[in-house]
Amino acid sequence: MRVIDCSFVLVLFVLAGQAVYAQDELYLQKDVKKGKITEISLTAIKYQNPQQSSQSLLVPTEKILFIINSKGDFLVPSRLDSSSPYSQRRISHFIAADTSYSLADQLFLTPDIRIEGHITREDNDYLYLSDTGKIDRKRIVAIIYSNGSHKIFGPPDSVAAVLANFQHPPLPSPPSPPPATSVTSVTTANDLSGNEPPKPALKIPNPSTDTAAPADFSRLAPDVSRKEFEEKATQKTVQFTQYLKILCDKTADYEEINKAIGQAITLFVNEGAMIETSSNNRNTISRLKVRDYLLKVKRIQYDKIEIEWTHVQYVSDLKPGPDGNFYGVVSFEQEFRGYRDGKLVYSDITRKNATVVLKTYQKSYEGTTKSIWDVLLSDIGVMSTKSL
Repeated sequence: MRVIDCSFVLVLFVLAGQAVYAQDELYLQKDVKKGKITEISLTAIKYQNPQQSSQSLLVPTEKILFIINSKGDFLVPSRLDSSSPYSQRRISHFIAADTSYSLADQLFLTPDIRIEGHITREDNDYLYLSDTGKIDRKRIVAIIYSNGSHKIFGPPDSVAAVLANFQHPPLPSPPSPPPATSVTSVTTANDLSGNEPPKPALKIPNPSTDTAAPADFSRLAPDVSRKEFEEKATQKTVQFTQYLKILCDKTADYEEINKAIGQAITLFVNEGAMIETSSNNRNTISRLKVRDYLLKVKRIQYDKIEIEWTHVQYVSDLKPGPDGNFYGVVSFEQEFRGYRDGKLVYSDITRKNATVVLKTYQKSYEGTTKSIWDVLLSDIGVMSTKSL
């Protein structure tokens, strides 16, 4: 675990003295500890003795490969970053009662694959999922069921190596004033409990009506040229549509599809990014987090699907946000066509604006510090939808 400040300690407490609690599990190299995890810090994890709830036990954090709670949430302690402002909230969510991440069963396979679905049955050789067929047991290193229970296959260090690739990213930061061109959303405590919070109105980025004064690009990002930023912003947008095409390919196998989902998510600033969808068949606009949106695309019920993003262009001035990052807008048109029995049965064209985020980092190497940067996608909003 990377420790930036020795005085920075993440410690989270829950109410003591509970007579009844579900068991969490702490996986070490050659042992598994069971109990109710009550505190997580940089140095140790405290849990209650399952036989005597009034007794607390400590395990050094460095000895723990991964932990899984009774709700199916997991953490790989070595991947927690003490310098991250979100780490405390991430740990708090893990410890909190009645919180979980997935409503589906999760299968973790080598090499570095996660499949989400609903397991319909299991035998000695395969697991069968309702929407992706059968999975060879020999490739599975862990299963986390939708009810929170789990099974581990193989050495814990091998399991930890796979889980680390899918450790949930930092939870969304507390609400703050949005940048002038961003799509804003509000995350409440209900989001973490799995309950759907009221959905506030979105501020769709619209360069034609956005009157905020542009800032000087060279002052905001002196190590990045405007041309480089615009090219990378449009490149990430085009790259995302390539992954959408894989999800729409009915001949693609489950490994290819799930790999595409994972790679598509890495294009976004975090999994809290929202994507709006619309249809000529309804008057409302739906909002989904990026992973939920990708899973929905994967499950669209057409024999053949075509998605094309055209007229992709960077259309706004770069503006600073209150979080220290810089924001712009990419505009594009999404053409959707759905076929059944070889016939086109639905089509539309949707004008969308995507918020893009310029993030800069300071990287130290051999005594020198260098600025590096990247462009990530954020919220994607619907501007208009019409028939093709």
